Amino acid sequence: MANLYVWFPDKTEHREFLLKLLEIEPIRPRNKSKKAREEAENLKEDLSLAIWKFEAGKTKSPWYQLHRTFYYGRVPDSDHSILPWSKEAVFEKGFRSIYTQKSYYFRPGFWLVLKFRETKAAGEKYRWVLKQIPESRMGTSVPVPPSVILKWKLLWVEKALSEVTFLTGLEGKYPGKCLEYLNDIKASEPELFKKGDNVYLWERLAFAFEARGRLQGAE
Repeated sequence: MANLYVWFPDKTEHREFLLKLLEIEPIRPRNKSKKAREEAENLKEDLSLAIWKFEAGKTKSPWYQLHRTFYYGRVPDSDHSILPWSKEAVFEKGFRSIYTQKSYYFRPGFWLVLKFRETKAAGEKYRWVLKQIPESRMGTSVPVPPSVILKWKLLWVEKALSEVTFLTGLEGKYPGKCLEYLNDIKASEPELFKKGDNVYLWERLAFAFEARGRLQGAE
């Protein structure tokens, strides 16, 4: 089964989906006794710690590369009940690895990365996720933010202008394309010109026009 990269706009929705995915119900005392309340509080603390580790980064997730913990897919027998967020339970639900990351192919966000085993339980979880999440929030179907595209345009202009010398200007449609990109940046995110030497790109572009003998463009 293919890995799934699922995008979420914020940490709250990201966390809520994780709890549903792992079938973790709200933790409540089983009765009104002091012991039951203490047990419930301990479980909440244990779950909070697991989520904190998960949100701390890829390799810190308690469910990162579970297949390396359980060799040959074997989960050892246990005399005590298995918590739904334990490594054993998550592995048996069909996951090889679950972790989070902040970006995926230049797309920032709260990403949930799911890697599945080749089991019946894994197939059921895989299909469940596909029913819950629209395709527009999966992998590269998530649009690249306009701010990232503008930064790409800025880098493109920098590279193009770096090839200009006193005797050699930009070839073909490059000068016009540079001007188009700089105007796009000026209209949408002018603060980019305040970083580093970006403001001098206009001057360098004028030099490029002049180097090609296009004085009208330089003006």
